[in-house]
Amino acid sequence: GPAGENLVRFACVVSEERVAGRTGCGAVMGSKNLKGIIANGRRKIEIGEQDKYKELQKKMTKFLLAHPMTGNVLPALGTANIVNAAAGHNILPTHNFKRGSDHRAVDISGEKLAAKYLKKRVGCSSCPVICGRGIELRMKDADGAEQLVGATSGKHKGISKGPEYETLALLGSNIGNWDLQRIFEYNYLCDDLGMDTISAGGVLGFATELTEKGMLDSPLSFADHGSIPELLQDMAHRRGLGDDLADGVKRMADKYGGHEFAIHVKGLELPGYDPRGAVGQGLEYATTNRGGCHIQGATMYLEAIGPINIDGLSPKSKPQLVTLQQNL
Repeated sequence: GPAGENLVRFACVVSEERVAGRTGCGAVMGSKNLKGIIANGRRKIEIGEQDKYKELQKKMTKFLLAHPMTGNVLPALGTANIVNAAAGHNILPTHNFKRGSDHRAVDISGEKLAAKYLKKRVGCSSCPVICGRGIELRMKDADGAEQLVGATSGKHKGISKGPEYETLALLGSNIGNWDLQRIFEYNYLCDDLGMDTISAGGVLGFATELTEKGMLDSPLSFADHGSIPELLQDMAHRRGLGDDLADGVKRMADKYGGHEFAIHVKGLELPGYDPRGAVGQGLEYATTNRGGCHIQGATMYLEAIGPINIDGLSPKSKPQLVTLQQNL
């Protein structure tokens, strides 16, 4: 997409509606004038021991569907189930990580999404959990007419990909946006343009606080989000203020100031877990080679959002726990 072509530092590589989102691999492709990779062929990949494979597959599927998270919570609510849990543990990024909770979190929660907007559960290939959120999304075209966006054919016709937790947190609470429909739109735009929703939400939150403090002239506000769709387009095409936003939080802070509230680790914007309420997760951010990344350990799962939690505020045993999680 245009974000990769224009070397946005958090450009993605996108395959249909699945995204390799973080650290700007789309910009690496763009720097090489590589537009895409296509794989085809008809040869079936043979499995060496078919019977043992099927036996293992049945065993693992049974295990997953019997587990309270992968068999119940995730199919019902998707990763959006984390919103209320994160807010309850004071780790939901709110207003550029000023706070870790807000009573309006219920308005962007998995429960609200499932009750009001879920049209179909969708899932990754061969996965029995099927936790993706299939929604209906209508957006205005160039002539101002509303049209349904999403799959144009097949079993998911008319269905668009709903947001995962990180998108709800960073393009929702982190920018003061408590409107699920707006999050659906921003999520779609980021996918379509090829931008990571975590870093996009992180840089918008930072720019909003810069604006609030009089350090940046922009239309951004934690209360008014009307300018964001156009800004996302400007980021992907590096136009005007979008050119600065496309460089991410660290470089914006180098240019405009505000390092004390520039939320990143090693130049990578933080995901939806405030480390002040999950100090093991903070240690993970500090020691992973990617910086602000939650998938090289996910210690917060054991501190705040999992079925069983240890004290997120205590540093006791956290070095050992982070080491265990990172090794796993």
